Amino acid sequence: MIYLNRKIIKFLIDLVLLNLSIVLTIFFKYDKIIINSNNLKILFIYNLIFLILYFTLKMYNMSWRFGSFF
Repeated sequence: MIYLNRKIIKFLIDLVLLNLSIVLTIFFKYDKIIINSNNLKILFIYNLIFLILYFTLKMYNMSWRFGSFF
């Protein structure tokens, strides 16, 4: 049970950081945050790819070596 909660929390943290990095990239490119259909499509595609790869490659197991203090 605890392992499942840690996996979900790790996934959510990674997802938030991914989205934050995409938004910051758009901000640095245009010097303002532009929300249009193209940017939303890119955001959706990156999130979908991340979701699929995160659970099919079991990245949550590999990344605990770097994200855990235990």
